[in-house]
Amino acid sequence: MACLKKIAQDLAFDCANPGLISGIAGVEEAVILNYEDVSSISVSSTTGQAVVTMKAGTRGYTVQSVKNSIQVTEASRANDNAPTMLEISVVMKLLSSLPVVGYIIALVSGSFLVAIRTKNNQYFILGCNSPLEVSDLSTDSSTDGVSTATLKTPDGSCGDFHYSITAAQYNSLKTV
Repeated sequence: MACLKKIAQDLAFDCANPGLISGIAGVEEAVILNYEDVSSISVSSTTGQAVVTMKAGTRGYTVQSVKNSIQVTEASRANDNAPTMLEISVVMKLLSSLPVVGYIIALVSGSFLVAIRTKNNQYFILGCNSPLEVSDLSTDSSTDGVSTATLKTPDGSCGDFHYSITAAQYNSLKTV
């Protein structure tokens, strides 16, 4: 049973600061990282922290969230031969005044990590154990042609977890 983890901390609600919840509460901005541009990923299941290093000359690409246009959901994924993990989905409305056709083509054929900044200025990264892939993409002419893409933990993987990153790490992912 070496794969089983034990809970090792208390959870308490801060009544003096009720707006600060330790979770993905309201995405303010996301940074999409092409998985092939990632040099290394280090995660700690003990601290829940991750460190991502990009290959030289590469960076992630910012997606601004407008009125909850980026949503993150997590659900348990039970596995027969592996520990239970999470299935992560990131649903993004591709809002841009520029054409998004090239962006869509890259989305449907790539795999990605997604770093997010919440409205409470907390920072997380998704896809460290199993890079996210497009599971659904639709464009609707009745919504002025807005395309919606869902990046998700691939069906063939055991699952993933979200990890915390620092503000400095998050900002460094956006620059070369």
